[in-house]
Amino acid sequence: MQKVIWLFLLNLIVFGTSGAADLENSWSLQKCIDIAIENNLQIKKLKLDSLGAHLSYRAAKSALYPSVSGGISYSFSPQIKPDTNLYIRGFDTLRQTGDRIRQSARYSVSGRWTVFDGLGLQTDVKIKELGIQKTGSSIKTSQVDLMLAVTNAYLQILYSKEGLQNAIASRDASKVQRDRAEALLSTGSASKVELARMEASLATDEYNVIVAKNNYLQKERDLKKLLQIPLDSVIILNFPDLGDSVALPEIPSIETIYTAALKTMPEIETSQINVELAALAIKRARSSYYPSLSVSGGISTGNSNGTGSFTEQLVDNTNLSIGADLSIPIYDNNKKKTSLENAKIEEKRAELSLKDAQIQLYEDVQSAYYDAEASKSKFEAAKLQLDRARQSYEIAQEQFKLGMINPTELLVEKNAYLSATTDLLQSKFSAVLSRQLINVLMGKPISL
Repeated sequence: MQKVIWLFLLNLIVFGTSGAADLENSWSLQKCIDIAIENNLQIKKLKLDSLGAHLSYRAAKSALYPSVSGGISYSFSPQIKPDTNLYIRGFDTLRQTGDRIRQSARYSVSGRWTVFDGLGLQTDVKIKELGIQKTGSSIKTSQVDLMLAVTNAYLQILYSKEGLQNAIASRDASKVQRDRAEALLSTGSASKVELARMEASLATDEYNVIVAKNNYLQKERDLKKLLQIPLDSVIILNFPDLGDSVALPEIPSIETIYTAALKTMPEIETSQINVELAALAIKRARSSYYPSLSVSGGISTGNSNGTGSFTEQLVDNTNLSIGADLSIPIYDNNKKKTSLENAKIEEKRAELSLKDAQIQLYEDVQSAYYDAEASKSKFEAAKLQLDRARQSYEIAQEQFKLGMINPTELLVEKNAYLSATTDLLQSKFSAVLSRQLINVLMGKPISL
């Protein structure tokens, strides 16, 4: 009974397109991509890096403004009796003599502002702003990689599903042919050897169905791992109908793809940001050659008991200070010069990395283009091959029913048909995946 229930659930998963499956609860490719991006730990870490970059930018921008601090101090000490030159002890004695504990307080506010430092602070702001863009580009890179991985896993499940359906259809056909061979054997039109071959073919098909089911479940587990959801969770995939228009679209030229990819691929964006960061690093190193000027100021006051009213003391004890600090670099053992030269080297390295990324992207575009063209050609050839193999197999089936050919000849036609079916599936999904890769390179959304 448990085996029957398991097989029922398996078929429900594989062929879960019945009315019982609410489309709102089904998982389209886009939903799988969204869930994978939402759950991916690497992307979550990169988003935290982005938050840190925003905080660094805010801190760099705040450094352009003056810093202000304030302070309050309070102290008290016992008075000394003039006649004994000793500290007064005890509050009763204090009340008797009329002397009190001396109390005093100080209040101060001070500030400092860097007026000029060779535009170093302003350069820091630009560097931190580019840091935000760089973390955003890193997030995009991870999202694109994950999107392609999910699409591939999704198509692998669809490929496995169609492979399972073909395996089941082949098994059912083998059952009919085995029964026909038994009938021919009873009339003397077939030998036991030929019947045994049909039995062996049926057993092979039964085995292929089991392998196809296991393959489907494995591909589904692979997708769940990418989505980072429990492996025992039940998902109902909403598979689209991949017609010829999806597998045989018009493929843009290499230059068209490459031009679009230069504007959209995050790897290029990251390399361009690195070049800008290197240029700013040179500017920051040069700023250390300039004098730096900062101004400071402060105001303080205080009061104590027994020396006048509180307001009068605050006015009388007010101290105001204003100062300026000018620092002129003279010689630092060539540290600034070395930093500047290193920054120039990093700029050259960043420019070379950008060129390398552009060359690699062009090679990727070429590879994607030729793969798409080859997959398209293979699919067209596989369609023609399958059409001819189907016709030949159908004729052979009719001839077998009429006793015009023996089981061995029928198996030859059947195997040719199955091989053509497999070739068509492989070329079809290869063409679809190649086209989706081109969409990604051009910055277009993946859609089936």
